[in-house]
Amino acid sequence: MMAKTDSGPAFPRGGERGMSLRDFVATQALIGYLSANGDTGERARANPDLAAEWAYQNADAMLLERAK
Repeated sequence: MMAKTDSGPAFPRGGERGMSLRDFVATQALIGYLSANGDTGERARANPDLAAEWAYQNADAMLLERAK
């Protein structure tokens, strides 16, 4: 389930685009994932590539739901 777009800028300012909405949502998901207690947080901290992939999968799902 991949988003076809980054959904545009999250925080445009002046003439600059800023980070994409997809990046912002993935960052927020990653913060929650990394701060989780127990095995979930430990696995995320032990494997940053997997944690990043998980964060973008969740961001894509959220953006697809938003587009409905």
